[in-house]
Amino acid sequence: MEYIKVIIFLIAAIFPLLLLGNKYLMPIISEFIKMILLIHLVLLFILIFKLHHLLRDLFNIPNTVTYLISAIPFVILIKKFKKQLNSGESIYLIISLFFLGLAVLLDLLTDGKIITLEHSDSIEEYFRIAGALFWLIYNYFLYRRIKVTNSL
Repeated sequence: MEYIKVIIFLIAAIFPLLLLGNKYLMPIISEFIKMILLIHLVLLFILIFKLHHLLRDLFNIPNTVTYLISAIPFVILIKKFKKQLNSGESIYLIISLFFLGLAVLLDLLTDGKIITLEHSDSIEEYFRIAGALFWLIYNYFLYRRIKVTNSL
């Protein structure tokens, strides 16, 4: 079950990559797609290398700091591309971020021993998989809309 979310995120990355191959995209759309791809890379890096655990174990950097730094591309996406995010498929992005946020929150609460929850790692994994599925759905519908209209 560990790699299900990685596979889903890799599949989701295909859609923005296909869009970048379109040389007729407006510059703002191209920039938006590049930001989406950066977020893919951040998510994959965290999931594959378990960045929050690696930094905590090697450099004693708290998970909270790692998660906050990892959130920066999301904040930039939301602040810089408000207009481009004002679309029907953005509900899937919101749901994805909700599930990914729940996974992070559960990780922070259980790693910090604030709460103890049996099978918390499995629950975290389910939240991440749900977040990955909604991220895939978002990317698919975004791809369809941009491919058809070439606009945001």
